[in-house]
Amino acid sequence: MKIKTRIMIMSLALLFISVPAALEPVSAATVYVQNASYYTGTSSLSEQIQSVLDNASSGDTINFLGNLYEGLQLVINKKLNIITNLGTKISASGSSKSVVFLINGPGASGTIINGFNIETNLGAGIFVNNTKNVTVSNNQITATKGSAIRVDKSYNGDIENNSITGSYTGINVSSSKYTNINGNNVTGSNQNGITVKNSVNTFINQNKISNNNADGINISNSNGTTVNGTTLEKNKGNGVEVHQSSQTLINGTAIKNNGKNGVSLTNSNKVKITNSQVIFNCNGISAENVSDMAIKSNYIGNNTCDGILLSGYANIVTINGNTMKGNGIKLDCAGQKLTIEGNLITENMGRDSRTYPYERGSSGNGISFGSHYKHDAKNSIKHNAIYGNDRKNVDAERAAYTTIKIGSNWYGTNSIGSALLCCKMKSSATQMVLIRTGENTYSVYFLDGETGNIETDLPSLSIKFSLDGVLSSEQYFQTVNGVATAQYASALVRNNVWASFESESVYVAVNDVIRSITSGKDSTGDSCSNWDGYWGGPGSGTTGDGSGSGSGNNPGSATSSGSSGSSSGHGSSSGLTSTAGASVASSAAGSTGSSTQGGSTGEGDSKIAQELLVNDMKGPQIWGIIGVIVLVILIVVAYYRKDLMNIIQKTRK
Repeated sequence: MKIKTRIMIMSLALLFISVPAALEPVSAATVYVQNASYYTGTSSLSEQIQSVLDNASSGDTINFLGNLYEGLQLVINKKLNIITNLGTKISASGSSKSVVFLINGPGASGTIINGFNIETNLGAGIFVNNTKNVTVSNNQITATKGSAIRVDKSYNGDIENNSITGSYTGINVSSSKYTNINGNNVTGSNQNGITVKNSVNTFINQNKISNNNADGINISNSNGTTVNGTTLEKNKGNGVEVHQSSQTLINGTAIKNNGKNGVSLTNSNKVKITNSQVIFNCNGISAENVSDMAIKSNYIGNNTCDGILLSGYANIVTINGNTMKGNGIKLDCAGQKLTIEGNLITENMGRDSRTYPYERGSSGNGISFGSHYKHDAKNSIKHNAIYGNDRKNVDAERAAYTTIKIGSNWYGTNSIGSALLCCKMKSSATQMVLIRTGENTYSVYFLDGETGNIETDLPSLSIKFSLDGVLSSEQYFQTVNGVATAQYASALVRNNVWASFESESVYVAVNDVIRSITSGKDSTGDSCSNWDGYWGGPGSGTTGDGSGSGSGNNPGSATSSGSSGSSSGHGSSSGLTSTAGASVASSAAGSTGSSTQGGSTGEGDSKIAQELLVNDMKGPQIWGIIGVIVLVILIVVAYYRKDLMNIIQKTRK
């Protein structure tokens, strides 16, 4: 083998050996900060510890060994892992705006602050500024004149498992993207527990936010904020306030005993409130000037004013599958495409404003139409269970209309005349029908009072079945998709099978024809709207008591004979209970787009991203690679110098 060839092979081998070595990261060191008494001299304690941070290399761990350091004001401008295993206490010094830990600039990307007890009456406890991938975890922080943790113009920050008490504001996030606030306890703030402003995709998960002097969470001018699995209670303001924001999701969250509203929404769109518990606030959910909002599968109970209040304009709003006990829905808005379906609304007790001046009183109505309500033909209010309310099940006394038409709802009775509706309301009573559906099998169907179709979206109701004169025969079954079914052994069968709910009772002969119901007709082809005998002579009209005599196998009204019915549970199709801390429905958290679709927000967000861009290609590794490549080129040129010169000369000729 020629010498030149051997040299070439050795050069290439050197290149392949040197490149991985150059790319291999240097092992990070651990630097210890000694007890405060260790640092003497003319420089202050803060200056000497700052020198330790300045002399450390990027990626080093800074471990505080002392129990107490007073008067510190530290700036981190490189990636450092700053920790203590002792719960080290640190206090601030300097001007009124001084910060204990300032994590500043792109160079500090990836910094960690963990395990400290920080107290300051000057400025913020920890300030994350214009950087990314910072983690602040497992700290106890009190900042009486500033934010315990402040995040500004930063990206992908994690604020986890901190205990924040007695601060001016607990956590303050502004002009930032993808901030994760998880597992923190924020209490006793002079202002908001958590403030989110001008930010994109902020995730607030599994926090406890209580006893703050303003709002539990305040969200303004932000996109894609998610509040999930969080408890907000006993805050003097609103549990959650959302203002001029889009794509906000509140899911699986307990919002209770707050001084104002559970959730207050103004001038916002694309809002979802799902699988949450909203109880013992003033209004449960108050929404003014909102569009594209969904309130689904929540338990909303015992709020002293209204469970849900819509005012201003409310466009494309869906209220579906909620259980509402002790409070109702008030529509005092110009509504377009309002959909209120499949809700359980019951036990709303009236509270007059004289007795409850601060609370402004509750209407005692299931659904109320206020003086500012403007009707839209595309509004749909149907298939709700609205019964057992103190005053009216549906009221429109103050509405500026002589007639408001809504769909068929279950009012606790088959008789529209007993439905407790305002005289302005035009509606049909959902019909409770009992038929024999099999050998020794009997089913209750709830049918739309207009179409006769099964109301599959009606909330679940507890139906009592019984036999004539046999007390031990009582059984309770929940409706599923508008149907409840009971079975009785043939030996127990007497003359009639009864089904009851509230004051309504219906019956069928044990040996009646076996039937089924689909699409408004029974299996014999008869229209369900002609079954007066089975409906107890209901009538489906909009006025009058609808008591008609009826005909068929069981003529007569059959409205009050037999057992008087049972008290029903509050369960709805959502399965929520009234206990504290409603469980997180993972399917809902996973299906929403609001927590993940706010990334594209125009020039403002692009600017933030540019500010946060960090050039990860800088460092000794790249220069090592360049040096090796230059060395190989020089070796090749040196040993092929004559050949190269000959080629050049031939080219010239």
